Amino acid sequence: MPAISRSSRDESREILLHHVQTPDAIMERERILFTDDFLAALATGDPSRWFSLELFVEAFFSLICSHSTMLAWFTSLTGGVHDKTLRPYPRQADIFPDDFALHFDAADPCWESIRSNDIIILDAASDSPAWMTALRHGAREIAIIPFHGDNAYTLILLGSNHAGYFSQLGERALLFPGLARNSLVEVSRRSLCDPLTGLPNRQLFWEQMQREVAQSNRRQTLMGLVLLDLDHFKQVNDMHGHPAGDALLQEATNRIKTILREGDTCARLGGDEFGLLFPDLVQPDDLKNICGRITEAFRVPFVLTPDVTVHVSVSMGMTIYPLDNASLDRLVANADLALYSSKRSGRDQCQIYSIDMVYEARNLASHIALCQEALQNKRFVLFYQPIVKVVGDVQHVVALEALLRIHEETGEVLSPSAFFEALDHPSMARKIGYFVLESAVAQAAAWQREGIFININVNISPRYFLHHDFLSDIDTIFGNHIDIKADYFTIEITEYAPVHDFENTGSIIKNLNKRNIKVSLDDFGRGSTTLTELQTLELSELKIDMSFVKHIVNNPRHLAIAATMVNMAHTLGLRVVAEGIENKEQLQLLRYMHCDFFQGYLIARPMSADALPRWLAARSRPSRIRRRFQFSRRGQRPQPSPA
Repeated sequence: MPAISRSSRDESREILLHHVQTPDAIMERERILFTDDFLAALATGDPSRWFSLELFVEAFFSLICSHSTMLAWFTSLTGGVHDKTLRPYPRQADIFPDDFALHFDAADPCWESIRSNDIIILDAASDSPAWMTALRHGAREIAIIPFHGDNAYTLILLGSNHAGYFSQLGERALLFPGLARNSLVEVSRRSLCDPLTGLPNRQLFWEQMQREVAQSNRRQTLMGLVLLDLDHFKQVNDMHGHPAGDALLQEATNRIKTILREGDTCARLGGDEFGLLFPDLVQPDDLKNICGRITEAFRVPFVLTPDVTVHVSVSMGMTIYPLDNASLDRLVANADLALYSSKRSGRDQCQIYSIDMVYEARNLASHIALCQEALQNKRFVLFYQPIVKVVGDVQHVVALEALLRIHEETGEVLSPSAFFEALDHPSMARKIGYFVLESAVAQAAAWQREGIFININVNISPRYFLHHDFLSDIDTIFGNHIDIKADYFTIEITEYAPVHDFENTGSIIKNLNKRNIKVSLDDFGRGSTTLTELQTLELSELKIDMSFVKHIVNNPRHLAIAATMVNMAHTLGLRVVAEGIENKEQLQLLRYMHCDFFQGYLIARPMSADALPRWLAARSRPSRIRRRFQFSRRGQRPQPSPA
């Protein structure tokens, strides 16, 4: 749009004002003002403000009233599409009496203008309603101009002290600014909407959130903000292609929209992330109920094509304004904290922001910083804890579990509790996991050069285990240590990996088995792995979580659970390791259950790589241990080799 010279506009006005004073010329001047001031405001203002009807009214009508010699004032009334009351915008309320409210009355010209969507002209001398006489600034005529949009009704009231002004001005001049504004909004909205789903994009969502917060303040109501992520969306793209992912996003959009109320907002913020706004909430439970319905809707499988059906749940984080009385940036950040908490807690749920999440986020940040510093300055070290088989009164070492530690400059050794939150974080999982694998393989090679041949169990975080480069990292590490055999190693994973992505977990386990690397399910009993999943996954070993071992001596239920786990694992052809053995009574009970292997402080505490050979030498010769007790493949109980 070409720039309009302010000097030329002013010159034209002066000519019309001072040299042409006929009534027709004056009205033509007024009509020009409506167009000229609209273009002037458009050329000099921020285009994004035209999305807000309140900002549009204030920008344009302030300008026209300051230039017109026949317009006395303007103001506006607004109300939600379901409201039965109209109230003035706060910054434009000085025309009305204090606490003015116009309640629904079908005969009132304001409500008639909303119903008919027509401009109505009021003449103070004949048909003025009661509220017109109560205005602080009088007028001979008032024009009521209706606007529908932004989930609200808005009426612009223009006051003039010249009788017949609006009739002479003509409806076209009064309609032009609104129609032009709506056209601009429509053109801009196309650039601010997601082309795949048709939803508002991030920028439009942000502007709508600003309006909803302002509306919440005016109405003294609650406004809910929800961030929503599709669980396992990446796996759908990877397995079925991007067209399937696009179809999933479109169907997800449809499911969300069927649950939203009129006036709610759903936007696609990017990827598989959606933003939701819920104005006019009465109580926090209203938002929880809506989110609960969304969660349930996503538990129904998605049929993307006749041949592709996927199961995708949602994780949501929410916060409520003004209970969370924060800035817009902070509101979004708080909802994001709640979303992250939902994901950490197992996904397929919605959590509401709490101040505890801030502390958790700070704790996570400190753990990440600690791990980054440890990687950079080579302070990560591996300690090793023996796993034994007990024959008679003799404990035979069959494996070592590699355990990560941080060696501080002060000499202090930090256990994982000091940095646990960072181990499965997206920015750290692969870096740490690769270090642990490479260090364990390198240490095994060093020990074998000293004549120590022993199996090593390595813990891998779920995120790294499911990473698309995990298997290639395995190949790279063993390719760098060709003198070490992969069958000396067992990968330990927690139940979170199969719960998060069962199909991918199963595929990776099969590929590890092809490389002669065994897989152990660690901390069994803490997750939700089903018997069917255990039967399907090609595991070699199951480790009973120490929380069940701890109380087996004094708690019959824990004893029964542990015994059931051992029997079930053996039925499935799996070896069983009991973790957390701290006293002889626990060991005796587990031996009575025919548990295969044992690990805990009763046997040995984790020790450095340098200390381990001395500890082994004091107990037995590792080379003979390797020969006497060979790990078996799935479906076979471990058997001693011939002497």
